[in-house]
Amino acid sequence: MKTKTSIMLAFATITSMLLALVTPVHATAPEALEITADMWVNLDGVTADGTFSANGVISEINQPAVETFFMDVAEGTIHGVKTLSGVHGTIIIKFQAAFTSPTTCVGTFVIISGTGDYTKLHGVGITDATIDPMTGHLVAIYTGT
Repeated sequence: MKTKTSIMLAFATITSMLLALVTPVHATAPEALEITADMWVNLDGVTADGTFSANGVISEINQPAVETFFMDVAEGTIHGVKTLSGVHGTIIIKFQAAFTSPTTCVGTFVIISGTGDYTKLHGVGITDATIDPMTGHLVAIYTGT
């Protein structure tokens, strides 16, 4: 009986010592992010090209942006993927929004991947966009963390 108790005590001591060596993993606290994309819809009607600027947790000014999108006229929605090619890496954003008028839409976005300094970047938030149907000029603002 004494041996069983000694073994249990030794096991508890070793377990406590091992747990003391483990350091907890802490997630990075969310930081504010705002991305503005200034783009033009291409003649194909499903892609757009332009530039983006970002401030907050990342900082980029007038870097290339491309987008592929799908509009569901019956539902009044738009879904797409935007690729932002910055000085410090690339960011891929997936978005979906609903038209609140013929020229504006509001929705959500998620950063789905990145390269370079943005490899571990994750983010979510809201998007507001306006489009001039006559010229194809599109301005989308992504605000989140």
